Amino acid sequence: MFQLFQRRRRTQVPALFIVGAQKCGTTSLWYQLSQHPEIRTARDPETGEVIKELGFFAGARRQDEGRSTDEQRALFESYFEGDAGPRMDATPEYLTHLDQHSVISEAYPDAQILISLRNPVERAFSHYNHFMQMLPEAAGWDWMAPGESFTRNVELELQNHDPSNPSSRGLVSRGHYALQVRNLLRHYPREQVRVVIMERWSRNPRALHYKLERELGIQRKRLSKSTRHRRPKTVDPMDPETRARLYAHFRSYNKDLEDLLGERIPEWQEA
Repeated sequence: MFQLFQRRRRTQVPALFIVGAQKCGTTSLWYQLSQHPEIRTARDPETGEVIKELGFFAGARRQDEGRSTDEQRALFESYFEGDAGPRMDATPEYLTHLDQHSVISEAYPDAQILISLRNPVERAFSHYNHFMQMLPEAAGWDWMAPGESFTRNVELELQNHDPSNPSSRGLVSRGHYALQVRNLLRHYPREQVRVVIMERWSRNPRALHYKLERELGIQRKRLSKSTRHRRPKTVDPMDPETRARLYAHFRSYNKDLEDLLGERIPEWQEA
């Protein structure tokens, strides 16, 4: 089992960033961990509304650009009440914004990073389902043929795919996990990054909770196992030929990830 967290002194860390990936259970993880009395969640300073995806370093609330590190920290921390306990920001967009990894690490070099990954074939289809439900707002998001079939979107993205110039954006490209994780590890030591496989931790989330509590330097609590934000499937099932094509496409990328993590991921093998 790949363990990037090592046993550390029980010293509370300043922040926990759940950086991705999208459609990999990050909302459920955020909700479960938010029940811990020592973990602080972001709130809108004006309304007091709880914010899951703060998006401070990438997203609608981005405020880091053009600011000093001290200014970034002050603004980021203004979204959190109290002065004790890790601040938790669950923004999956952070993982695919490779240029922001250095910015996050400069602002919070002592943060713990949590990455949840899912079978990239199923992740891509779930993301497509989400985008379709968000039309017309989603028309300008990172897919090749907004409103058209999943198969058409996959065809166009694979036609434009350039292995020599890999992208981390797109229904398919977001599943090139090794590129994203490897880039993040250029800015954070391994002992501060945990990569977990959704198909595994979702069967026993409390085991993950206990490991995180130890590494965050907080008390062990029996947290909720409730899931959140599961979107119903409102699109046609994935075409079998498209599924087979995606499994073939991801084979080498999954192998790259396995080599990086030092473990096999049999849950992602085609049945």
